[in-house]
Formats: sequence, C-alpha cells, structure tokens
Amino acid sequence: EASDENIVPIPMDKLPEGVEVGSILRMGAQGLPVRVTAIADGEATVDINHPLAGRDLKFELELIEATVPPPGLKELVVEQVEEGDKETYPKMGDVVKVHYTGSLLENGNVFDSSRERGQPFTFTIGVGQVIRGWDEGVAKMSKGERAILKIPSEMGYGQMGAGAV
Repeated sequence: EASDENIVPIPMDKLPEGVEVGSILRMGAQGLPVRVTAIADGEATVDINHPLAGRDLKFELELIEATVPPPGLKELVVEQVEEGDKETYPKMGDVVKVHYTGSLLENGNVFDSSRERGQPFTFTIGVGQVIRGWDEGVAKMSKGERAILKIPSEMGYGQMGAGAV
C-alpha cells in the first residue's frame, strides 16, 4: 500500500539541477524510482512509494520453462525402461517379487542390489515393509515392467538414512 510516510521533503541542494514537479529520480543503491510531487521554499516533496503501490495488477503470462531446483527431488518419478503387460498392477496387500539396484541419485553410487545377490526381493505393497517410494512407485508398474524410480529423501530413508545409506 502507498503510505504518506513515504512522501518526504528533501532540500533542493541535495537534488540534481533542473528538477521540477513530475521529475522521476533514481534513489538509493538499487536506483529505485521516486517522483517529485511539489517544490516550495527550497524544498522538494518526493514520493518514494513504488509507482504501483496500492494498485491491483493483472499479468498475462506464458510459462516458458519450469525446472526443479537442485539439490532435492520434490516428488516420486517413475521412468519406464521396458513396458510391462499393462494389465497386472499390484494393489495394496498384494505380495510382489522384484529385482532392484539402489543407487544415490546425486552420484550413482550403488548401495544395495538384489541382482548382485542373485535373489529377488519379496514384499507386500502398501503395508510399510519398504520405503514409501517403493510402495507408491511399484504400484504404478505392471507385471514385467522395468522402471527407474527417482525417490525424494522424504519418501526414502529421510534425513537419518538407514544402515550405510
């Protein structure tokens, strides 16, 4: 909101030569625009309110691009690598068997792999046996599908981690 406190007197000898009512001056380190509203008795009255203060605005925008700021992922991303049967999707309470390789998104360092052990991992969907990112991500996959799950820390091991992670 525009404020009367932002209408201030300034001695004329502190202003550039040739200043008149209606002049727009740049003040401060940021060069903010101010307007001279009156001149009398060796003093200029300057309005330092932003020119749009107290006014309702309308913008027509076109979003050109949106990027996720590093370093953190904000939501679960499921990137399909190979298509599944597109019919058999696990539901809460279903028991699933998966092969996986877990790595850090930031540098690709592998921290766990059922493939390296040669032993698939079995768990029940939606009952908290695994990290939330798995419960939600695997539920979006159909039988036979291969995907990369990009899981934000809040849906993974959180701030505390787990084991060596």
